[in-house]
Amino acid sequence: MVGFDQSKIGRVIFVNRTVYGLVRRRMQLVNWVSFGCWSLAWTFAPGVWAREPTIAFNVHTEGSAECTPDAFSAKLAALSPRLRPAGAAEAGVAFTLQIAKMDGVFRGRLRVRELDGNETTRAITGASCDEVLSALALIAVVLIDTSESPRPSEASALAVEAPVTGSGPEDDSAGSWLFGAGVGAGIETAVSAEVVPTVSLELEAAFIGPGAFSPRLAIAVHRSAASTVETAAGSAHFRWTAARISGCPVRFPIAARLALRPCLFFDVGSLEATGQNTYQGSSANVTWYALGGFARAEYVPFAPLSLGVDGGLLLPLVHDRYYFDPGGPSNTLQLPRLGLTLRAGLAVYFE
Repeated sequence: MVGFDQSKIGRVIFVNRTVYGLVRRRMQLVNWVSFGCWSLAWTFAPGVWAREPTIAFNVHTEGSAECTPDAFSAKLAALSPRLRPAGAAEAGVAFTLQIAKMDGVFRGRLRVRELDGNETTRAITGASCDEVLSALALIAVVLIDTSESPRPSEASALAVEAPVTGSGPEDDSAGSWLFGAGVGAGIETAVSAEVVPTVSLELEAAFIGPGAFSPRLAIAVHRSAASTVETAAGSAHFRWTAARISGCPVRFPIAARLALRPCLFFDVGSLEATGQNTYQGSSANVTWYALGGFARAEYVPFAPLSLGVDGGLLLPLVHDRYYFDPGGPSNTLQLPRLGLTLRAGLAVYFE
């Protein structure tokens, strides 16, 4: 054992103990850091783990070019972080938007088809496309994402929601039928030998849709004032009464509240002629049939009032001649074979 340097062994032992102490302190530090990380994880993880999966959706928009699917998708994403656009081959909730601008007012309808096939439809009106899209997006979030509730600043948008006009797969078009009643006054040139004024009462139904196809159907009762035509043999008094059935298949907006409709009509009624200031005067009452067409200009100053002006041509299908006996060219009356019809009226609409 001679010459063995014990101090060296002691220094080695000291160094080893020093290294061991450093390792032990570092391991304690690692343990404390790990404990802190686990504590943070357990503190915040429940909210992360409890988050529900996202909801994929697809948007289809019909109607006004101002209302695009991208705008609606952006509003959905802003309202709910769970909603996201579906991938190319991914199934998702189907949102079908149909927007129509009518008389300066936007009418929107949203149909929601969920993955289980359940469908819900909501309809609203608004002053602008953005207003309609915002309200429909909020409605969509409330219907689909039950974890989201309307924000206080947005909840008022639900106030513009209109009664649901329908629900189910059959509701394929945005639009609704409006019904109205009105009165009018005009002139006719084919129901007498002279121009006569007329009055009318009308019932009508009009479909308000997103496109030009917005049919209007109407039935009106027209009656003319008595007109008198003088001849060498006496006076002839004419009075016309007829029911006019008209149909206007399309509607072309000209301005915010002004539109134009081409229409066809059919008349059925009676034309009464009475001889006066003559010897043994008599009356003749003949059945009246006529076809015709007119252009209708509609103006809506405010709902539910509508103003209309009709102008067109009338073709009588029966051509009768009226005469005083003994006959003669000067005592015979024949009504025009083609006439002009003009009418102005106002109507009140209700859904």
